Amino acid sequence: MRVASLTPAGTDILEAIGGLGLLDTSGHAADADVVLLGEPQAARFGPSATVVFVHPRSIEDVLDDIVRVGEACGLAAAADRVMVALRARYCDAQNAVNAFVDGPTVAVLTALNPLQAAGFWVPGMVVAAGGRPVGPPPGDPPRVMTPDQLAQARPDRLVVATAEATAAAQIEAIRKTPWWSRLPAVKQGRVAVRGGGAFTRPGPRLIEDFEWLAAWLNR
Repeated sequence: MRVASLTPAGTDILEAIGGLGLLDTSGHAADADVVLLGEPQAARFGPSATVVFVHPRSIEDVLDDIVRVGEACGLAAAADRVMVALRARYCDAQNAVNAFVDGPTVAVLTALNPLQAAGFWVPGMVVAAGGRPVGPPPGDPPRVMTPDQLAQARPDRLVVATAEATAAAQIEAIRKTPWWSRLPAVKQGRVAVRGGGAFTRPGPRLIEDFEWLAAWLNR
């Protein structure tokens, strides 16, 4: 079996379930038996290829995607084991959350120029970790925000999770702007920078991101 992954999240899932040996690195999706896609796109597949879309809206969708990829690639048992283990870690992390108090307002930015509040699975992660997300509601696409809109939201915690190569320079630039110093998260020293695809790749790594987030919000 040959698997073509046209999305980083699909490759992450394939690695987690022990399927990297099936990965077709030739770049010819038309020759693959299984094609993993993030979104519908104009690519040519063989008539018998199984196409699996990896485009979740929540953590639950991510866990479901792991199972679906495993079934398509003949690794259903391994995928089930990975899914169960990740779900257990997710539930354990939620045990740190105090459900009886209002949590902090949390902004997760996945782009800085312009500012973009994370969407899809991230707002739901913030809610599950005990926070109140700034930006779109759970499941909705990311939302572009102006600096004034972010300042008016008054986030208690701020996470910068951008894969942009110029992120460090952009962060340094916005630290010099007047609105940055007005953010409660900045005044209280509660700003975290998470790189390496954190929060932006909807695969098994999201559970590690959630563990960190739940611990950080509930210290």
